[in-house]
Amino acid sequence: VEATASLLQVKDEFDFDVELIHAENRLLPRNNPKMGEKAEKALGEAKVRKDVRAEDVSEGEVVLSNGERIDSDLMVWSAGVKNCELVLDLDVPCEEKGVPVTDEMNIEGLEDIYAVGDLCTYQGKENRAYYALSEAKTAAKNIKSSIRDGKKVENSFFWDPQVIYLG
Repeated sequence: VEATASLLQVKDEFDFDVELIHAENRLLPRNNPKMGEKAEKALGEAKVRKDVRAEDVSEGEVVLSNGERIDSDLMVWSAGVKNCELVLDLDVPCEEKGVPVTDEMNIEGLEDIYAVGDLCTYQGKENRAYYALSEAKTAAKNIKSSIRDGKKVENSFFWDPQVIYLG
């Protein structure tokens, strides 16, 4: 989504069309649905295709999972949010949105193993940079604390900016 917004800023200067192919049925699926709606509206000049994947890419053409073919001179692939597959090889609980963690950011049931960012989930979590930064700071403090005095701190948010860069 963010890459599409950036491309829209220069599309008129270089005379090209912008299309976003999105595998989910709404943009920004791990965020509040209203944010996805606002993001799609902000991408007004881009053609947004939801619930479809790029199945094959060759010189000059993209083939979608619904069989549709799109002529293209330039393709930009931008990764979405996906949990690290390494977690699947570990003996840790894993839910659809990630590994459940405690307020101290350690994986539930595992005192000295922490998860932050897109990898973890907890009640009220939104996958945005602001949350990841707070989670990382909390985990770092608790790792340091476990070496020193064992006094852990809980992850906390003072405000939630709900800002997404759209060009």
